[in-house]
Amino acid sequence: MPDPQQPPRYALALDVGGTGIKAGLVTRTGEPARTWRRATGIERGPEAVIETIADFAADLLEQTAADGTPVAAAGFALPGIIDEQNGVGVFSTS
Repeated sequence: MPDPQQPPRYALALDVGGTGIKAGLVTRTGEPARTWRRATGIERGPEAVIETIADFAADLLEQTAADGTPVAAAGFALPGIIDEQNGVGVFSTS
């Protein structure tokens, strides 16, 4: 049970797919508080997708800061194969 003395804290979750990005603001217990969607911009190429992800995350953090929502963490889900040892993506489907 949440401590009433502590303000609620949230995590920002982004799920990047081939054509769209789904995002959610999630409570400590995993309940979604808000959700958003944005196209990836894949038709403009891979660099545009990276830019879109970064811009979307920045926009969401700006929105949540403006309305006083405390975001404590962010996480991303990306399709593909990751070289965990080197921390890089080695293959992604589109």
